[in-house]
Amino acid sequence: MLLDKFLEELSPILTDNFSITRHEACLTNALYQIKTNNNRYALRINSAHAERLGINRIRELTILEHIHDQNWSLQPVAKSLEFLLTPWVETKRFDISNQINELSLLIRAVHNVNTTLLDVPHLNINEQIEHLLKHCKQLDHAFLTCLDTYRNAYQFPTITTLCHHDWHSGNLLQTDTQLYLNDWEYAALGDPLVDIVCALQGFDIKEELTAILLSQLNIEAEATFPIQPLVAAMSILWYQVRFPEQTQEAKIQSFLQCWGSSR
Repeated sequence: MLLDKFLEELSPILTDNFSITRHEACLTNALYQIKTNNNRYALRINSAHAERLGINRIRELTILEHIHDQNWSLQPVAKSLEFLLTPWVETKRFDISNQINELSLLIRAVHNVNTTLLDVPHLNINEQIEHLLKHCKQLDHAFLTCLDTYRNAYQFPTITTLCHHDWHSGNLLQTDTQLYLNDWEYAALGDPLVDIVCALQGFDIKEELTAILLSQLNIEAEATFPIQPLVAAMSILWYQVRFPEQTQEAKIQSFLQCWGSSR
């Protein structure tokens, strides 16, 4: 069993007396909580779906090493291309309605990381969408036509920053004293505007809070408009690839209602 293999590999870290519990909340990977006499750990066993979903494990590990000194980065105790072992963090609910300032500070901190010596592939949202499309079953023609309009209008910036690309409450670990940004599977050098829209949509931030967040990040709302349909489409395609047995028709129709008339 794969789990037994990793537990044996981690035996120098784990004691003989430990318990392990599976957590079912993850959409991609398998997550376990391990309790020893003195510590608790989160063991993530990486999914075989990674390549189809556009995940680059080498890039993720390189970025984790690059940000090892950031206080908002939960650093691995052990890592490989197959698993990630981190401290288990007892969390409180991250309340976006009351913590928009904390989110803006964290986004700014990520985008301000010095990437001069960070040698990893970029993530261009157009290329990510193309990758997902190759792994999708037949999709609505009107959706693809509309999406092509926005894809053709988008230009990847010449100046990039470190971007997380997967902002949502499940990836923010809130303790009494610290806020950690977790799950760097889609992190890359990328377009900070795309990353900000990922946060807006990932947290489903409403209009009033959106205005506050963009103001704090010195971003004009209009700058995000061409990117919003791209990020929404990327999410639809991700779910289509990850769960091919499920229909995304309702989301596709909502997409067309929201952005189809803007062609």
